[in-house]
Formats: sequence, structure tokens, C-alpha cells
Amino acid sequence: MKNKKGFTLIELLAIIVILAIIAVITVPIILNIIENSRRGAATDSAYGYKDSINKFYVSKLSETGNDNLKLEGTYTITDGVLNGTGINEKIPVSGTEPTSGSLTYEKGVFKSGCLTIGEYAVTFNNDGTTSTEKGECEIPVPSFADDSWAEIKANLATNRKFYEIGSQKEVEIDGISYTVRLSNTSSCEEGWTGSETACGVVIEFIDTIIDTGNNNTDGHVMNSSKTNEGGWPASEMRSYLNTTIFNKLPDELKVDGMILNTKSISGHGSQSGTTNYTSTNDKLYLLSYVEVFGKNSSSDSVKLQSDTVTDGTRQLEYYGTTGSTRDKTTTFGTINRWWLRTAISRNDYEFYDIFNNGSSGGNNANLTYGVAPVFRILD
Repeated sequence: MKNKKGFTLIELLAIIVILAIIAVITVPIILNIIENSRRGAATDSAYGYKDSINKFYVSKLSETGNDNLKLEGTYTITDGVLNGTGINEKIPVSGTEPTSGSLTYEKGVFKSGCLTIGEYAVTFNNDGTTSTEKGECEIPVPSFADDSWAEIKANLATNRKFYEIGSQKEVEIDGISYTVRLSNTSSCEEGWTGSETACGVVIEFIDTIIDTGNNNTDGHVMNSSKTNEGGWPASEMRSYLNTTIFNKLPDELKVDGMILNTKSISGHGSQSGTTNYTSTNDKLYLLSYVEVFGKNSSSDSVKLQSDTVTDGTRQLEYYGTTGSTRDKTTTFGTINRWWLRTAISRNDYEFYDIFNNGSSGGNNANLTYGVAPVFRILD
């Protein structure tokens, strides 16, 4: 029987070299195919999620009360939950849902965005192209300063924590830009019968406004006569804010339903037989002593006793935050106090005010002090 001849060492080395060459050529190709497959799957999932949003909104439009619903502004995504104008819900989707990202729409039309699908960031570019790269999408921070009032109202209606308390924005009156801040977002408890002035979404002027009809000063009297009779509802200040100043607000704020009619309960002076006063249709109003200092604060107990609505309202969230300030920026003059709507019950001629250092005092209703209006956009 003839012996079989095996491979020589040289032949084995040649085979190994050939296999190595094949591996060098084919492995990258295979890995590239796998990578492209994963990228493609991520891209498909991103498109699937975007399409699911459109289907979701179509279904929403069929529901009662959603006739005017449309995609508008920038929506953020966290673990498949879409959060933005008019919505804060998990979108049903086939395929892999995004863990993060954002999508921007304008009048219902998709513009651009980025979705994180697995280990990939799928970017929808403005020119209609798509790029998919390893990494995560950058999520834009909600901008109270840049969002429209319609977006702000819709976002807060969906999620009261959408913006941080103290966030600021500019409002123009008579060509002058004033800074306002978000001072409260939480609603009062169910069944609340007190003043609505510290309930819901409260927007407060930081700057005291200039009175262009009064020699361009940055102040105004509560009453031209030295009296607190009739309290806030009877004051010249209330009429001034709800007519002259309201009519000068930007059109976006004057749209029906944007600024709420607010029930304001305010204290009284020392006139015989007086009780607390209620006005029900304030668009603009001033804060009360308790709404700034709180009824359980370490402030002057005499001043708290002189505000006869301590239990009829509450402190704004902004002022209840440690380190919050009670000062106003008097950008347009030298006045260093700003009015509160609280009539002092100890006499018949004073309302409370606050100094620019944050302390409180009271003074004659016919003196000229700063005016910092407040309004609400949600209950």
C-alpha cells in the first residue's frame, strides 16, 4: 500500500497566507455590511417614529375640541415620549423608539430634527437629506425667552415644569423692552375660593414700567387723592393697568384667551364697615403683601396683620424659593419703590409698597411709585 503524501510546511504556510489575505479583504466588507445594516435600521426607525407622529396627530384631530391642533415649534423626545406644544405623550411606533432627540415643525410642516436610535444619531437636515452617525442627538433647552406666548401657554398647559420658575422674557410697550419672569406655575387646590392672583401660571414684570403719558416717569399714583377707600378695585391704578397699559401690550398677549380674567381679592383700609374687596375681571393686577412675603414668613407681624387677606391668597412660587429677590429694576428713572395692591387696614390713606432692597413699607396713595404689572395665562 502506497503512503499518502501530506502538505509540506511551505504549502501550509502558503494556505495560511492566502486565508489571511482573504480575511483581510472580506472581514471589513462583512463588518461594513453589518454597520450599514444597523445604520439603515436606525434610519428606518427614525422615519417610522416621525411618520407615527403624523398618524398620532391625525387621530387626535378626530377627537372633540382638537379642531385647531397642529404641530408647531420644537418638540423634545425622551424615551419615546414627545413633549412640546399641545402634547406630552408616548407615541406608539413599530421598530426601535428613540431614546432622545428633538423635531421642529412650522405650521404643521416638518422642518428638521434629530433622533437618537440605539447607538446612532439620525439627523433630518433642512435640505431634506438625512445623516446617520454614531452618537447622541443634542437636545435643545426649552427657551422661555425665545418661544412665542402661544408656545409658552401650550407647553405649560401640557407640562407645568416645561420652563423653570424665574425664567425671563422681553415684552415691548411703547417701543421700550421690559423684562418679565415666570413667577408661578402650580394651580391652587381644588375647591379654592380665594384670590386667583397667585394660582396657575403667573407672569410678573421685573422692570417697573414707564408712564409715557405722565412726563415719562417710571411711576404712578395709586389714587390721586390720598385715600385707600374702596381698596384695589376702586383705585385709579387698577383702571390704569387694565385700560392704558393693557391696550399697549403686544398683540400676541391681547389675543382672546391669552391673558385670563382674574379674580383679585384685596384688603381694605380702616373705613367703617369695610370688608375685603373682590374684582373678577382683572387682566393686569398688582401683587399683595402675602403673595410676595408669605403669611408664615419672618416679616413684620404688624404688616401681616394689616393685610386682611392673609388666608385668601398665597405666596408665589418664585418668592417662596430660597434666594429669590423682592427688588425691581427701575431702569427708566430714580424711583426706588414699587406698589402692592394691599390697602393698609390701620388707616384710610396708605397702600403697601416694596423698596428696591426688598423690604416693605407703606405710604400715601397719592405718591408716585413704580408699577410692576402681573398677569396670568393659565389657571
